[in-house]
Amino acid sequence: MISPRIIRTAIATLASIGVLLLLDLIPWKIDTTNFSEGQLYLGMAVTSALGMFIAAFVGALIARANFIVPAVALAIVVGVLANSFVDAVHFIPGHGDFARNIGASFSVFAFAVGGAIIGAMLGGRLSTSNASNAQNVAL
Repeated sequence: MISPRIIRTAIATLASIGVLLLLDLIPWKIDTTNFSEGQLYLGMAVTSALGMFIAAFVGALIARANFIVPAVALAIVVGVLANSFVDAVHFIPGHGDFARNIGASFSVFAFAVGGAIIGAMLGGRLSTSNASNAQNVAL
């Protein structure tokens, strides 16, 4: 029999993926034609951190348990998939280096993982404090 905690964590992970997909639908109206490469990486880092923060926060609220490991795993998987897509689209086959691409966007990875950790911690703390407050009211 699967424990309710594992089921809640699985549902929370699916909800986090759903939040990321919904956030991906938001149109960004920022003209980046005059941005330097550093400004582009900073913008990607901040938006990835914000997106992972929101997704991990929602996931931790649903899981009502420690959600840091699933949130970090999701941030890493999303980052690797995004870099794979960029590697496939941006580089000429045979000339692109996947490892160099990941190394160049390490700041984006770091911000995304940081956002996931902070979101999971805050969401977990909020969900456990709400659960304990509800328990105290019921007594």
